[in-house]
Amino acid sequence: MQELRDFYSEKGAEISQRLQEFSKLRGASEERLFYELCFCIMAVQTSGVRSWKVAENLRENKFFEQGQSPEGFLREGYIRFHNNKSKHLLEMRSKFPEILGVLRGASRKNGAGSTELRAQGKERGAGSIEEMREWLVQNVKGVGWKEASHFLRNIGRTRELAILDRHILRNMVRFGFADGMPKSLTKNKYLELEQSFINMASSLEMKPAELDLLLWAKETGFVFK
Repeated sequence: MQELRDFYSEKGAEISQRLQEFSKLRGASEERLFYELCFCIMAVQTSGVRSWKVAENLRENKFFEQGQSPEGFLREGYIRFHNNKSKHLLEMRSKFPEILGVLRGASRKNGAGSTELRAQGKERGAGSIEEMREWLVQNVKGVGWKEASHFLRNIGRTRELAILDRHILRNMVRFGFADGMPKSLTKNKYLELEQSFINMASSLEMKPAELDLLLWAKETGFVFK
C-alpha cells in the first residue's frame, strides 16, 4: 500500500483538479450530460480515450440533436460491440428527457408534447445517489452498476461509489481487499465488493473516486476519466 501512497504524492494535485472539473458538471447542459453518458456506455471493454474521442465526434456531428445512426462512428472509432452499443445509444437518446428528469430529482410526465415535470423523490429513484444509480441500471440499456457509477462520478454527483472493472478488481485482489476475481457481478456481489473498495480507499485516507483515478493513472501513466 505504501507504493500507492507514494504515487498519490505525485498525482494527488492532478487528481484533485480532475475531480473539481467533474464537480463543475453538476450544472452542465443537457447536451454535455448526454455525451458523458454516451462515453460511459461506449467505454465498456473499450479504451476510455477512444470512447471519449468518439463521443466528441458524435457531438461534432450533432447526434444529440439529429439522432442519426451512430454505428458508423463507433465502428470507425474501434468501439467494441459497436452494433449493440449503437442500439443502446439510440434508445438512451429517446428516453434522455426521462433520464434527465431523474438526474434532477423529477420525472417527466408521459404524453405527446408534454413538458411538465413532476417531483417524485424516492419513487423514481432520485432520493439518494444509490437510488439514482439503481434507477439508471434498471432503466437504461447498456448501463450496469459500473457504468452508472462511472457516469455519476464523472458528472460530479458523487465521489463515494466504486467503478469496478477488471483492472480495479485485480488491484483489490493484489492488496488483499478481495479474495479473487468474481465470475460475475450480480447486484449483491457488486455492492459487497464496492464496500471493500470503500474500505481500501479509507485505509489510504482517500475518497473512492480519488483511489479509482489513482489506480488508473498507475495503469496508464495519466489521469483521465
